[in-house]
Amino acid sequence: MFLPEKSSCGYFLLEPYTPPVTPPLMAELLANGGRRRFKSHNGLYLTFRERAFYKRNELVVIPGNVEEDQRWIIQQINEKEVTIKGPRCFVSHSDYDQGRPAYEVDTWEMLTPMKNDDGTWSFKSRWDKWLSGGGYREGQVHFMPENKRCERWTLQEW
Repeated sequence: MFLPEKSSCGYFLLEPYTPPVTPPLMAELLANGGRRRFKSHNGLYLTFRERAFYKRNELVVIPGNVEEDQRWIIQQINEKEVTIKGPRCFVSHSDYDQGRPAYEVDTWEMLTPMKNDDGTWSFKSRWDKWLSGGGYREGQVHFMPENKRCERWTLQEW
């Protein structure tokens, strides 16, 4: 049993810790364990592509399939940020604003989710760029300076 201590300022009690309540939008993202497929504006899906050993693995947007490479899990890092974890990697804001696979979480993999007026989702990196499914080149994943059509994702449960 805890008894308050007497100090020169009087008595005080320690209150039990209560964890912060998950905001409703974050709860929506994390429902179903955060398991989602990311569909871009043009109907293509965020995909991890494993390449030959002498080439870099990459993130691309390609037509939908039921493969594991298009299954992602949204994980909460703190009150405002998430990571997008794939079958063997995390989505990362890499050099030259490219979206690349990363194999551990660091600041480059932390994204702030935002729900758009049309029901789609956008993800902003700590460098104020938005995850894009076709920004600089169709079929490639980049991080763009503005949240336009290419930076809006429809999230589907799997």
